[in-house]
Amino acid sequence: MMKHPLKALAIAWRGVKTKGPMAPEIPMQNQRPAQYVFDINVQLTLSQIRANEAREKAAKAAQDLGIRGVIPGAIALQVMSTKPRAKPMARGFAL
Repeated sequence: MMKHPLKALAIAWRGVKTKGPMAPEIPMQNQRPAQYVFDINVQLTLSQIRANEAREKAAKAAQDLGIRGVIPGAIALQVMSTKPRAKPMARGFAL
């Protein structure tokens, strides 16, 4: 709902005022210095993306060589889990 439908009607009928003096500039003497708070977030995200790309590249290279379970920058062994599977559940209750 419009707060001032008559004013909206007058503007629609006459059009928006575009001639005349412009509003004065806002004073900038007391403005606070700019803080670039997103620079850290951008750098963190880019480093994560690059790390993921390097990890994917290393995994693809290892896959091409037939090596499994390689973690870049560390020696890792692929350990198969011997833990038995959980019992199937029906409607949220263990059988």
